[in-house]
Amino acid sequence: MAAAWALTSLPGAAERFDITVYQMGWRLGGKGASGRNARFHDRIEEHGLHVWAGFYANAFKMMRDLYGALPKDGRPLQMWDDAFKRHSAVMVEEWIDDQWIQWAINLPENDEEPGVGGELPTPLGYLELILDFLADWSRGSRLNLGHTEPPPSHLPGAHLMDTLAKWDRELLAGAVSVLQSVGLLIEHKIQADAAHARELLTTAKQVARATPVAQGGARDAHHAVLVSLIRDAHASAHARLEPQRDSNPDVRRFLDLLSLGAATAIGIVEDGVLEHGFDAVNDQEWSSWLRSHGATEEAVTSALARGIYDYVFGYAKGEENQLALEAGTATHGVLRLFFTYKGALFWEMQAGMGDVVFSPAYEVLKARHVKFEFFTRIESLEPNADRTAVDRIVIRKQAEIRGGSEYKPLRTIRGVPSWPSEPDLSQLVDGERYAGVNFESAWAPPTGTTAVLQAGRDFDDVVLGISLGAISMIAGNLAAPGTPFAEMLQKVQTVQTCSMQLWLSPDAAGIGAPVPARVVSAYAQYLNTWSDMTFLLPRETWPKDGPRFLAYFCGQFPDAPAIPPFDDHGFPAREQQRFKDKVLSWLQANAKGIWPGAVTADGQFDWSLLWDEAKADGARRLDSQYLRINIDPTERYVLSVPGSSKYRLRGGESGFRNLFLAGDWVRTSINAGCVEAAVMAGMDAAAALSGDPIYIVGGLS
Repeated sequence: MAAAWALTSLPGAAERFDITVYQMGWRLGGKGASGRNARFHDRIEEHGLHVWAGFYANAFKMMRDLYGALPKDGRPLQMWDDAFKRHSAVMVEEWIDDQWIQWAINLPENDEEPGVGGELPTPLGYLELILDFLADWSRGSRLNLGHTEPPPSHLPGAHLMDTLAKWDRELLAGAVSVLQSVGLLIEHKIQADAAHARELLTTAKQVARATPVAQGGARDAHHAVLVSLIRDAHASAHARLEPQRDSNPDVRRFLDLLSLGAATAIGIVEDGVLEHGFDAVNDQEWSSWLRSHGATEEAVTSALARGIYDYVFGYAKGEENQLALEAGTATHGVLRLFFTYKGALFWEMQAGMGDVVFSPAYEVLKARHVKFEFFTRIESLEPNADRTAVDRIVIRKQAEIRGGSEYKPLRTIRGVPSWPSEPDLSQLVDGERYAGVNFESAWAPPTGTTAVLQAGRDFDDVVLGISLGAISMIAGNLAAPGTPFAEMLQKVQTVQTCSMQLWLSPDAAGIGAPVPARVVSAYAQYLNTWSDMTFLLPRETWPKDGPRFLAYFCGQFPDAPAIPPFDDHGFPAREQQRFKDKVLSWLQANAKGIWPGAVTADGQFDWSLLWDEAKADGARRLDSQYLRINIDPTERYVLSVPGSSKYRLRGGESGFRNLFLAGDWVRTSINAGCVEAAVMAGMDAAAALSGDPIYIVGGLS
């Protein structure tokens, strides 16, 4: 969709491009699609919990443009800021003394608007932001970091003094120059102030800002002094505060954040990120990289760090003990998330992802004369004889539209154009025969007939926007052994995810849910992230005595021991049951940690709280809720496992002159599964296809 939007936004697009979107099934969106279930009062059903980050510069630019082009017909979600609302209060869950403790993190909002403007910090700029943030937090905290005397066990300034003692005269002279340039007297003031973490961090920022660009002894001296100051700040704070760690949550959280921030800053300096960018450390796993630069074990396993892994489903094969997140991608992503957001850390969609994102995209692109061929599944892409271009595309027409007309996919629910959870069979030829058919499942028996699209007759160029998990199945013939295309398919991995949506009769107070509980992460595996989504209930069509609380959960989910071939049509049902069994035990074990009022006197989950029109008994009420296991190749989430980003291809690097790549698996400056990466990749594909320069905020050169 981003590629089509970018192409149709170019000058003279109507005359230059004739675009057709081929879509499996009845709805757009891939793993970002959502549907409205008419049998359950038009409730929204998602693939998972979707929240937009405030740093999504290109994605919000796209949304602002799409909403600006919508007809002004009085619909509820008329403009982009009707459809997205700020949300800054997030939580992580700490497991302390055999109980869950919620840590609310409220980041300040600002007056900036996402999708406007676009300059991002350099690695040096990010380094200064880290040091500034840590110094400001220590300065504004209630912690006593400025005792007159340090503990006897710690010599303030030890790292810096040791560093200076080992240098030759030339480097020592450079270091003295550095220290003098920031107003320090090496013999006295360093040793007096080194015990104060905030002064050391502030000084480190000054050193960073004064660092010469050119390589040489002066820059080496600046870097060595900088790293030593950060290490001393870290050591000093820990020496003073570690005795209070177990008894004071503020101390624990400060020490963990300081440790993560200090290790990140040191790693940026020592491992060449300043010179070579964040890719310089992508061969290392993030948690191991942090440890190698001095982060404590408590910090690396803290709720803060676990929350980042949960945010990107960063577990190989879905196993919680297989952390798999490349250091550069993680570091850059965290810094983008916390230091470059506009307006608010997060923006919440005011309806389903399909309603808020893909309905406007569909409406605007249709108005720009883009054609949509629904119920068209891609079977394979075939190269020409000399393997320089895509020559044929085998498609499967899953169903035919009555009268040979076009399929009309949207329903309007409470004024919002929406995608139904099931196709409208009345629009299909012999529609009744498709009752119960899952057009989106690779394991469903295929329907319809195949046909061939021929280069030069049916198409000139192809934008491959299908999710990575399915690429090897439909484009395997393009991946000759040893080619970059083949290496990408081998090295870039995906993971299965799961989600749960619960509608409850009591409100938040009735179950003891924290307010506001929006974007709560680092909770019990595998449904480790959840959010209070009650604000969406008015978008659905519940009766007056309907549910008063709505929660979405999501997480990674371990792969089945063996993933069977697609002719094993019972596999989806078995996986759904495997997930349901996990949900039953998960709610019994973990609901009380977040909703103490939702358990019975004996500590069991109170199933009667689930809103169920059929009023089923006990755990059978779970059947009226929405559980989803994302097993299909097109639904699996792309990972950023260590060393994988270098194998990703850019939009114009497929190796075939008429094939362009789009999706969050394509190489961008983010290289993680998210809306922003998908939009950047789509814009990059459009630029490569058209030959026009398209400005991408944070784009690769």
